[in-house]
Amino acid sequence: MRVFGDLFVMLFAKKEELGLGLKLGISVPKRYGNAVLRNRFKRIVREVVRHDAELKSLSYNMIIAPNLRSNSAKWPNLSDMRRSFDLLKCGLNS
Repeated sequence: MRVFGDLFVMLFAKKEELGLGLKLGISVPKRYGNAVLRNRFKRIVREVVRHDAELKSLSYNMIIAPNLRSNSAKWPNLSDMRRSFDLLKCGLNS
């Protein structure tokens, strides 16, 4: 399944085995920007996932990529990324 957010695009699939937790992949293409921008996006995503116990306990394989169509995705901050993940979790739980 594919979910489009304001900051990122997420592809995810439910794991067959339960209890293994989240498996996360982050893909940032070169056209997103220079290495500083690409690494910043990856650091922010990892930080949000690291601090979110509910998200880590989900049994999904996830691939996260920045939404290249969004202007706000270039310099995301931690609070914006947390808000996007919270909206995503509401969609996953329903």
